[in-house]
Amino acid sequence: KLAGPTLACCDASSLPNALNMYVTAPGKKTSAPPHTDRQDVVVVQTQGRKHWRVYSPPNPALDPLADMYARGKGDDALPLHALESTHGCTKLIDVTLDVGDVLFVPAGFPHTTDTAEEGSDTTSIHLTFNLDTHVWDLDYLSARRLALARAGVVDTALEQTKDSDNRYVGKANLLPADVRADLFEALPLGLLEDDDNGAAMVDEVTTKLERISQTIDEETASGVTESVWKDTAVRLRQQGM
Repeated sequence: KLAGPTLACCDASSLPNALNMYVTAPGKKTSAPPHTDRQDVVVVQTQGRKHWRVYSPPNPALDPLADMYARGKGDDALPLHALESTHGCTKLIDVTLDVGDVLFVPAGFPHTTDTAEEGSDTTSIHLTFNLDTHVWDLDYLSARRLALARAGVVDTALEQTKDSDNRYVGKANLLPADVRADLFEALPLGLLEDDDNGAAMVDEVTTKLERISQTIDEETASGVTESVWKDTAVRLRQQGM
């Protein structure tokens, strides 16, 4: 039954999509501790109630070896009490979702949930639609990496030289905040559409990709020809990474 909504989301967004269903008993003080995800998520509450707190992203420059899209996972600690005092986060949303409510949480935004509301004895069920742009490398950071590889240029600026390197850690996190935000930004919605609008976005992506790359390091970017920048955007549109 979940396959239908998942396919409908893929069709509507023209993006890779996955769907999770979460079932949580009432009275849980913490059902999901603070963490970030690599996906933009759309949450749909289908039964019961769930309390959500969503925060602005931690400042990557404070911990450049941490993956901003996987905070609070594995060995990375992201305790609730330290979000604002240590990691520079600001609470953006503090809300309890009821049946039919929808919440959007962007990739990289810490969030935590509970069902500790007094008087509630109904199991909480919600669906999470995952828009998997960063999972499938559909961002300018990955596009830059592909363009440099296609041009045979060594990435001396960010030192991301191996396919196995986690592109969201290291020197990329030490870039000025506005440059880093542009670099980590997902490719525009509609680029993968099989129509004229999607095709028209290739030039937009090419221009922005080259501009971001020049801002990061002119010497590295100058080793990539204009045709390679555009071929990279075309390939991403046609085949992904």
